[in-house]
Amino acid sequence: IALPLAVPEACEPGTDAALLCGGIVATAQAIAFPAQMTWAAVAAERARLTGTDDTDILSTIRVPGGGTWQVRQSRDSGMTVAVATWLNGRQAASGLQSRAEQAWNSLGAGRGAPVLVAVTLRPEQPGPQHIPRQRELVEALLQADGPRIAARAAALSAGH
Repeated sequence: IALPLAVPEACEPGTDAALLCGGIVATAQAIAFPAQMTWAAVAAERARLTGTDDTDILSTIRVPGGGTWQVRQSRDSGMTVAVATWLNGRQAASGLQSRAEQAWNSLGAGRGAPVLVAVTLRPEQPGPQHIPRQRELVEALLQADGPRIAARAAALSAGH
């Protein structure tokens, strides 16, 4: 599900809910998994979206009313991805509690389903030169839109 982003200064609307921000393309998407899916599938999709390179730069962005986002910046491609997950109407970590809750849901005993949200920034010209600017941009996007994105993800994960 493509999620439209608020248009910050120095950006303009692109196609398919993307933003064009001076050589950087920003997009947001929510992936709603079936309730019968296990948490391993959510973790695998998260790893696919963010990558797993040991040289990537990792950080966390906390957004009041918008959750906590894990950010991964690739030194090779220059791509930045911020991800967060929701389960049963609230933000979820990737720990044992989320796995147990989703196992319960997958057996038909729960009412929610996992939702993974990714905000992705891709430079039009690959390379690490965009990393500092992307960190500022992803933080600005999440501060501006995080509460709205979190509310949408929470509703999707609660089955609404």
